[in-house]
Amino acid sequence: MSNASQALIRTEHAEVAAELLTAARQRLAYDADSGQLTILKGRSKGPITRLNAGGYLTVCLLGKKRQAHRIAWLMHYGRLPAGDLDHIDRDRTNNRISNLREVSREENARNRGPWRSNSSGYKGVSFHQNTGRFCAEIMVSKRRINLGVFAEARQAALAYDEAAIRYHGEKACTNAMLGLLPHLEARAA
Repeated sequence: MSNASQALIRTEHAEVAAELLTAARQRLAYDADSGQLTILKGRSKGPITRLNAGGYLTVCLLGKKRQAHRIAWLMHYGRLPAGDLDHIDRDRTNNRISNLREVSREENARNRGPWRSNSSGYKGVSFHQNTGRFCAEIMVSKRRINLGVFAEARQAALAYDEAAIRYHGEKACTNAMLGLLPHLEARAA
């Protein structure tokens, strides 16, 4: 994509953000401390409670359904986020400004629990039937890093947590933080 095309996209993005901000300020109120967006005018007057299929609160602005956390960010900072917005506590309805942070797509993907198909019960840990042991691995910059093979799932989960903190720092989402290693939960917070 040429520099001119990128500049045009940035200009269009800024124009849409300005139009959205004006519409949001005319129609909505946002309380940054509670995270509540409230519709001030029209038939749907009151707190926003409509959830989309992904579990995010939504509001209709300029004829389109918009995710409430992105509108909250816009109303608080006066601009749309450059990338993804992450709900730090993983609660998609908690739109307090202190619970929202700008992140890359990769960073946003880290802030989730184990996959539904995970049989070990821990994030970053899989069971290998042929060896009867548990493997711990982590994704870093789109690369899978093997952290070792362990006799117990809990040992593998601890190895994952240590690596998550080492590689991802404050944006790490560990098994302890998810409550999967309860006695370590207090240390993780």
